[in-house]
Amino acid sequence: MKADGSGARRLAGVAGGDCGSPSRLPDGRVLFTAPAPGFRGRRAAAGRALFAAAADGTNLQRLTFFPEGADADPTILADGRVLFVRGGATLLAVHSDGTGIHAFHGPGLPAAARVRPREAQDRSVWFVEGGRPFRIDARRPGRAAAPAAAPEGTVRAVEPLPGGDLLLSIRPAAGRGTFGLFLLRGGSLRPVPVLDDPDRDEVDPVLLAPRPRPQGHLSIVKAEKDRGRIYAVDARRTGRGPAEPRPAAVRIYEALPSSDPGPADDGEERLLGEVPLEGDGSFYAEVPADRPLRTEAVDAGGRVVLGSGFAFWVRPNEVRACIGCHEDPAVAPPNAFPEAVRRGPVDLARRGGEGRAR
Repeated sequence: MKADGSGARRLAGVAGGDCGSPSRLPDGRVLFTAPAPGFRGRRAAAGRALFAAAADGTNLQRLTFFPEGADADPTILADGRVLFVRGGATLLAVHSDGTGIHAFHGPGLPAAARVRPREAQDRSVWFVEGGRPFRIDARRPGRAAAPAAAPEGTVRAVEPLPGGDLLLSIRPAAGRGTFGLFLLRGGSLRPVPVLDDPDRDEVDPVLLAPRPRPQGHLSIVKAEKDRGRIYAVDARRTGRGPAEPRPAAVRIYEALPSSDPGPADDGEERLLGEVPLEGDGSFYAEVPADRPLRTEAVDAGGRVVLGSGFAFWVRPNEVRACIGCHEDPAVAPPNAFPEAVRRGPVDLARRGGEGRAR
């Protein structure tokens, strides 16, 4: 629509409607959240995913592929990544084509309701946790801190403004008032009222002004393909002590869509295969695209050393890499060429189990 609210027109949508949280991607596409198809055994828990479409509504693509729960509050960072909230608690980031999904803030921290992340001019990120504003330093996104001059009351949203000021949606601590919009200038201890109708809630403020275009992203996704690849530099890097069992192989599972008639190990997922680690701890596998994947590291006796939930996927033609299993993301990987990559990927993308490397 126009800045005055006139001229509204439909941009995009999915079957069933209920789309929300639109953003404009650097290439002109529209990013939004919408209901997502469920996976076998999880139909009741099927939630919302991120989608993108051309500005005229064509070329609709799903970008996130978790088997359950909701993806919400997406925002476009200056570097072109999409930052969003997963399950109301964890901040994740993904490229605008759905590749490279990774944790941004929240894993390993106490459970809390974290909502509405927004990037400031200095590349820091503000969000709301438990009714209070928090700031993330983009250099160490695993940490967050509340401002020294935190406003009293319950905060619903934080909108960073150019110059370092903040526009907040706040409900006063005293009484049972409504949410209003307040301006918090740098160093100020007292928010200044901007708009506070006593009979209405003012929430989710957005600055209507020109802004720099985020960086674009050169996509390697090829829609005609049905698989991608994953490899680890050293899956023995688990972050555990030397006395703990060491992985000897990695099992890879996929979640099955509710519409998939194929066989499954327990009705909800399929074991794609077990890939032995090379001498340097690396592995390399080709897996189905656009399916939730999880991994288990097992020792020489087949016992699970550690595993993940359905935490990632690969888009068609994507090559996804990790340093190890539960490695510290702040530590640089070894400067080595993985032996498994020299040998080529083990094909686990074939249907019917013929691609398994047991």
